[in-house]
This record gives sequence, C-alpha cells and structure tokens, in this order.
Amino acid sequence: MNIRIPKKIQVGPQVYTVLRDHKTRIELRGNGNIGESDHLLGTIKLDNDMPAIKRQTTFLHEVLHCIAYQYGAPNVEDDIERMANGLSQVLFQLKEDKYV
Repeated sequence: MNIRIPKKIQVGPQVYTVLRDHKTRIELRGNGNIGESDHLLGTIKLDNDMPAIKRQTTFLHEVLHCIAYQYGAPNVEDDIERMANGLSQVLFQLKEDKYV
C-alpha cells in the first residue's frame, strides 16, 4: 500500500513545502531525526531513505504537528506519535479496502 506524499500541503492558512532531498536527509540525521516541521519557514522535512510505510507514517506525524500548531491544539510529541500511528493504520486500511 502506498500513499503519495505531496510536494506541498496546506494546513490552515499555511502552505508547507515538503522536502525529501539528499541535503535534507543529511541535515535530519545530523539532528537525530527522521522528520521535522518548521512552522515559521513552512517546511516539512522527511528522510527519504526509509521504508515507504515508515516514510508515510512520518509524513502524517509531521502533518499532525502542523495541524496542532495551526489550530492551537496540544502539540505533545508522544500524543502526536500515537495519533500518527493510529491515523496511518486507518488510512492504509481504507485505501487497501478501496474506500479512498
């Protein structure tokens, strides 16, 4: 199952550019991360060198950070991680069952 990750995504009033290039991967690994979102710059950074399922879940994780920031929701890392994993499972199942 594969979810396409867009080059840009709008969350509230902010358009985020999704970066997945080699330079981004090196920067993220230097920080010990596989994904980051920057709300001031409007970027979501992903390490593109990981299995597709992990990359897609990481993308959803970062989008949830963006949603939390833009809509003033609690932005607690553990909560975001749990929601990203649950949302991934639901979306993957819906896609697999051809509902989306």
